[in-house]
Amino acid sequence: MAQHVFMHLVKHDAIRRRARSKEYSRWWLAYPVLVALVGIVYFTIYVSSGEFQPQYLLYWTVALPYGFFMIAFARTHRERQNGTFGWWLSLPYSRFLLVSAKYTASVLYGIFCVLIAFVLTTLLSGYASLLNPMFGGDFLKQFFKAEFLWYGYLLCFIPFMAAYGMLTSFVGMSYLKPLLPLMWIGFGLSGNGFIWLTTKWQAFKEGPDPLHFAPQAWSWWGIVASFVAAGLMLAASAKIMEKQLRL
Repeated sequence: MAQHVFMHLVKHDAIRRRARSKEYSRWWLAYPVLVALVGIVYFTIYVSSGEFQPQYLLYWTVALPYGFFMIAFARTHRERQNGTFGWWLSLPYSRFLLVSAKYTASVLYGIFCVLIAFVLTTLLSGYASLLNPMFGGDFLKQFFKAEFLWYGYLLCFIPFMAAYGMLTSFVGMSYLKPLLPLMWIGFGLSGNGFIWLTTKWQAFKEGPDPLHFAPQAWSWWGIVASFVAAGLMLAASAKIMEKQLRL
């Protein structure tokens, strides 16, 4: 019974239904298609110019941890904006169950975003190898190996950043709101910390093997510590929701 309730709450938080007119729906689909077409043309010209390097496809992903934070933050903050916060609190379930469901939905959405980025990077790198044979063969195999490990590393950061985003949202809606500036400073440092960790991995070295990607052993201990911290922040969110929340 408890598992059924939990999955129902996760489904409720994960699926957002909005009433859209047919005209709005057409425009909503038209913009991504237009951006994709322009992006393909630009990408083709850039690869053909000889200045492109496949690893550039991974550099933008250092911003994804910030996105994981904002997904969880917005998912909680939206309840207050939509005027459904009181209804959400009135549900006959424990605070920890409500927080865990919203957190799980945020993590699943983060995983979905990483998978989309992974597929996009894979398709673009394959397309680049067709445009420039230098990026094919063994080089493309090395890139796929580095890409797989890189995105696996990104997946490991979702639990921590989602929990931190949810905790920040609850702090902003509680009597602990004076701590909010510190939370946002931590948000900036957490992203910078991620970038620092990835540079320590020395993902792309000079030399005959430019896509060598070997994580240092201590990085994995850092990931384990982030999982523990995520659990503590999740428990803290439930506690704030129960004791310190300002309605």
